This record gives sequence, structure tokens and C-alpha cells, in this order.
Amino acid sequence: MFGNDIFTRVKRSENKKMAEIAQFLHENDLSVDTTVEVFITVTRDEKLIACGG
Repeated sequence: MFGNDIFTRVKRSENKKMAEIAQFLHENDLSVDTTVEVFITVTRDEKLIACGG
């Protein structure tokens, strides 16, 4: 289950990665919480599959 999953810490200042997170959340009818400074993302086969912060 977790063999190909990559967990990454993303700081709010990492604009490119934050744009990917915002797009992922938007696709799932969610939005970025402006109070969160660090996100944890999970990617599988180079595709973002989960995030939290």
C-alpha cells in the first residue's frame, strides 16, 4: 500500500508545490487554509493523492 507512496513536507513559501496543493484541493471542492504554514503531501507515481496541514 505505501510502497510507492512518497510523503513530503511542503512549506507555504514553496510556490510551485503550493500551486499543486491548491489545484488538488480545488478539484476536491476544498481550499487552502490560510493559517497552515506546513503541509504534508502524499504522491504516488508522481501524482498528488493526499495532503494535510
